[in-house]
Amino acid sequence: MHPPAEPAPEPKADPVTPPPAEPAPAQPATPVEPKMEEPKQEPAKEEPKKEPEPVDSSLKLNDEQIVKAMKRSFETGEFKELSAGKPISWKAGPAESIGGESYQTGILEYSGETIFGVRPIQAKALLKDGVVVKWISPKSGMEIK
Repeated sequence: MHPPAEPAPEPKADPVTPPPAEPAPAQPATPVEPKMEEPKQEPAKEEPKKEPEPVDSSLKLNDEQIVKAMKRSFETGEFKELSAGKPISWKAGPAESIGGESYQTGILEYSGETIFGVRPIQAKALLKDGVVVKWISPKSGMEIK
């Protein structure tokens, strides 16, 4: 037979080393007030404006295409004075030369706020290469922005 087995020695724990003491934070000679900056407000991000796709620029637009280009321009909201109004009628107009430039034209009648209340107002669209490039007052010729 075999002699009785000796029990295994008990494991010894490693000595615990305390973490090094951190030095106390240095105090400034004169008190310093924290400087607070006002939060900067970033300007609102504008959504990229969709440029109207020109209709075939090698041909003059027919009446239906002129009205379609006018509606597209109105719906983009690029011309703030117009976008506040409500369209009443759309129609193509004759080709005109304004300021030495040739344009196809269209007339929009819309209801808009005036000093006399809500009234029908007209705006003339100036089209070049199938796109409305400017809206003007048909009476005064002043640009509508």
